[in-house]
Amino acid sequence: AQTAIGQARAALLRGATGAKAAASSRAIRLVDEGLKVAVDRSVGEIGESLFQLWEYCARRLLHAHLKHDDAAYAEVSALIG
Repeated sequence: AQTAIGQARAALLRGATGAKAAASSRAIRLVDEGLKVAVDRSVGEIGESLFQLWEYCARRLLHAHLKHDDAAYAEVSALIG
């Protein structure tokens, strides 16, 4: 996910819309299908909090892509890190 976010940010700086879209989609998919799915929500508050964090990250990545918002990409990158 970090690599895809970095690629999206680089594409944003270059103005490469197609590459940004592809990298953003890959990052969102990795968060949704990788990180979010791996969380066991039945373990209580920690599991639910992690699930909500990954859900927030996916929403912020979509926002970053649609609004060309590098700060949102950076925020998610920091959260994942």
